[in-house]
Amino acid sequence: MGIKQKVSDLILNHSSSYLYYKNRYEKIISSKEFKDYKKLKKDFNELKAQHEEFKILAINHLESSNFLLKTLYLDYDINKPRPLLSLIQSLSTELLVFINNVCEKHDLAMWLDYGTLLGAIRHENFVPWDDSVDISMMREDYLKFMNIISEEIENHGLENTLKVEYKPIANKSEECGFIQVLIKDGIDNENAGPVLSEVNIFPYDYISHGPKSGTNKKYAGIRDIFLKNISEGKDMKETVNQYYEGLSLSFDSTDFIIPGPEGKCGIDRPYKLNIYKAELIFPLREIEFNGHCFKCPNDSKNFLKKIYKDYLTIPVKVHKNKIVNSFRYNENNDEIFGECINKLKEANAKF
Repeated sequence: MGIKQKVSDLILNHSSSYLYYKNRYEKIISSKEFKDYKKLKKDFNELKAQHEEFKILAINHLESSNFLLKTLYLDYDINKPRPLLSLIQSLSTELLVFINNVCEKHDLAMWLDYGTLLGAIRHENFVPWDDSVDISMMREDYLKFMNIISEEIENHGLENTLKVEYKPIANKSEECGFIQVLIKDGIDNENAGPVLSEVNIFPYDYISHGPKSGTNKKYAGIRDIFLKNISEGKDMKETVNQYYEGLSLSFDSTDFIIPGPEGKCGIDRPYKLNIYKAELIFPLREIEFNGHCFKCPNDSKNFLKKIYKDYLTIPVKVHKNKIVNSFRYNENNDEIFGECINKLKEANAKF
C-alpha cells in the first residue's frame, strides 16, 4: 500500500461522516431488501431481454407478412374492388371529373395529391382500400374556386346532389378547414344521410425561402391564429394577408412552395411539414387515374417520397373505409350510387 493510500485511509477512518455512511452502506448491501432488489433487477433485465427478442421476432414476422402482401399487391392483379367499393370509387371519379372540368373552364390549376396521387402512381387508380379523393391548388386558384364552385353546381343542376363544406380541423369551428365537395344520400333534405363521396381540396402557398430551422414551430403558431380567425368569421382576405406576412409568403411564384395551414401537414398533423422546391410541382404533368387523365406534380415520385418516404411499402396499419362502412349492409346501393353517377355523367357531358 502506497503512502498516499495510507494517509487517505487514516484521514477517512477518523472522519465521523465517512464512518457513518460506510456503516450504512455495509448494512444496506447485506440486508434482505437489497438482495431482493438485486434479484428483482436481474429478473427485470432478463424480462427486458426477452421482450427485445420477442420484439425482433414480431418485427421480422411483420416484415415477412408485409413483403408477401407487397408482392401480391404490386405484382399480381388481385387488388380489384368488390361491387360496393367499386360503386363508391366510380362516383368519386365522376365527382373528380366534374371538379376538374370546373377548374379547366376557369383556368385553375389543380393536381392529385396525397393518397390519390399515390394510387395514380402505384395503380393508375385508387389505393385499393381508399374511397375518397385528395387534390390541391395554389392559394390564388383555391380562393377563386371557393367563389365559383357553388354557382357551377347550381348551373349544372346539381344543387340537390352536391354540397360544399369545410372540413373541421381539431376542435375548431365547422368553417375552419379545407374545402370538401360532398355527395350525401338525401342531401336536399334536413336529415341527410351519410356521405356517398367526397373530394378534399387543399391549398398550397409560395414561400420566399427553403427549409430552415424554426420554420415548423413558427408555422404552427401562425397557423393557429389563421384558423382561429377563420373560425370566428373574420374577413378571409385580411386573414390570408396576415398569414402571408407572418411566414413571408407570396401570391407571385417563388422557388419554394409550402402546404397551406388548412391541410394535413405540420406539428400534430398526419404528415411532416415539407417545403418543396417549386420545380418538384410545376409545370404540372398528366397522369392516368381510373380511366381519366388528370394533372399531377412535375416530379410525382420524389414529391411522394417527401410525404411517405418509401411510397411502394404497404403500411402496417391501414385505415378502414369510412364510406364503405356506412353502406355495407344497404340493399339498394346500386340504385343510390347509380343515380348520382348518372347525374354527374350528364353534367360532365355538358362541359
